[in-house]
Amino acid sequence: MFTTSVGLAIGFSCLTLPTYARSQTALEESSSQATQVAQNTRGSRAQAPAQTPRAQAAPRESRRQPRPRAQQRQNRQRRANPSQPALRVVDGPVVKSIVVEGNKKIEVDAIIAKLATKEGEGFTAAKVREDLGLLFKTGFFYDVKVDREAVEGGVRLTYSVVEKPAITSIVFSGNSELDSDELSTAAGIKAYEVLNMARIRSAVEKVQKLYEDKGYF
Repeated sequence: MFTTSVGLAIGFSCLTLPTYARSQTALEESSSQATQVAQNTRGSRAQAPAQTPRAQAAPRESRRQPRPRAQQRQNRQRRANPSQPALRVVDGPVVKSIVVEGNKKIEVDAIIAKLATKEGEGFTAAKVREDLGLLFKTGFFYDVKVDREAVEGGVRLTYSVVEKPAITSIVFSGNSELDSDELSTAAGIKAYEVLNMARIRSAVEKVQKLYEDKGYF
């Protein structure tokens, strides 16, 4: 029993020692290799050239759109002569002249003053329609027509008007209780006014009310 146990112990020891020796040798070789790799790494870091600083980007130039030559020339002219008014922009052909026909009692200047269309400005159909409305609104005309004619440099507009008749005189008859001056004051209409049937009806109503107030009705 003693011999067997000793043999087993020795055999175990013999099997263990070579393995341990090989392990120690492998560890030493691995440590040596690691040390050499570390030294090589430090050497390569020391020898590596310093990186050059990144060049700063050049400032970006502003991209301004060039102005048209005509606009530049106009700006120079305005700076040279600030009092010069800006050029007027027209929408359509220029209205070179305005003519009024058919008027008998109402002056041409008074009619033109009512128009939205002006000489020297651009012609537009919208303004002509506005002109018709303005003239009819005065109550002086039965009819208004506008003709356009092309002329050199633009157009000529002709306004043909038909005036309403005017009141030439006012006469009261059959007034035995009230005199004509009192009736005329109450009626509120005068001679040489443009005939307006609404105003005539209003005058009749005012005269009737005057007679009622006086106790004659």
